[in-house]
Amino acid sequence: MPPEEIEESSHQSDRANGGSGVAGPPAWWQGAAPALLGAGMLQQSGPPPIAPPPHKFPLLLQQAVAIFGAAAQLAVTSSQWSRMQAVGRLQTAGLALLSSSVAAFALAFPTVFWTHRILVLSASRIALYSVPSFRSVGVGSALVLERAAQPGWRGALADLGRVGVGTRLLGLAIGGVLIPASPAVTLAVQLTLLRLTMTPDYCSAALLTDGLMQQRTAAAAACLQYATLPILGALPAAKASRHDAGLLHGSAPAGSVCLATVLFLQLAACVIGPTLLSVYSWADPGPPAEPSGPQRWHQRCRFWAQRAEHAASCALCWLLHSPAGGLASHLVVAWWLLAVTWFFCKKLAGLS
Repeated sequence: MPPEEIEESSHQSDRANGGSGVAGPPAWWQGAAPALLGAGMLQQSGPPPIAPPPHKFPLLLQQAVAIFGAAAQLAVTSSQWSRMQAVGRLQTAGLALLSSSVAAFALAFPTVFWTHRILVLSASRIALYSVPSFRSVGVGSALVLERAAQPGWRGALADLGRVGVGTRLLGLAIGGVLIPASPAVTLAVQLTLLRLTMTPDYCSAALLTDGLMQQRTAAAAACLQYATLPILGALPAAKASRHDAGLLHGSAPAGSVCLATVLFLQLAACVIGPTLLSVYSWADPGPPAEPSGPQRWHQRCRFWAQRAEHAASCALCWLLHSPAGGLASHLVVAWWLLAVTWFFCKKLAGLS
């Protein structure tokens, strides 16, 4: 059977059996494996009760996401266990148990996991980052921020990696890219996770208060200011402020510059990037068909939730898709979004 027929039959089977309530992965995601692994993969004696994965490659990748999350949490737990108090140990042990349970479920019940992968992975990530330690400094992965900056370009790259790990943006960004969902679901989940991990206390850590790191942060803010001037200069609402000259010359308050820069990095990497990737790769499956016959209240709620999710995804695609199409137009849309984001980050940090 050709890969296109397999893909279509998979979508029909998923709709017929309820699915997870969100749109399936984009076309590029489902079409990644046939050339590598072949299309004929699952032998079944009868119609399955739950839609199977269309290819092994996407399933293996989603299982790898669950396993990587469990391994990362176990590594943090083992490395920080001796420094934690009783409450911290209890929280960390619970997080390790949760992430390990998700990974075990993905390996033990692959078909069920594939059908409900978006719900399972998104709910587990939100539960994981809801713990207060994920928005605190001096605990867990934020401990990498408790050291001085290193000189040289290699030290700058290493410090940038520590900022990504310590502010939790690296894990949020990787999860948002590797878990392909519809644009509406991606935006909602990533915004929720970012809100759970945001704190101005990051800029009080030793790394971000180091003099060398403050110079680098000021240089990054100046680059962002220059890069966004063509966009912000054309917006009536983005009036020049008394801090703009300070940002360009590196004389703005260090604490406010750090807060604006870190917030911009979090929004760009954790929200804007994954959402744009989802918008540009989403294959619209069409609105869900209204079920026939009498329905229970939870079935009606699921149907209307699916309709709302599909309508929100279509609205995001309409807003963020350029009529011209192509890579150049996508880059212009991303540039505009990042410029507006930088403007609001400055306002939140008191620089506008």
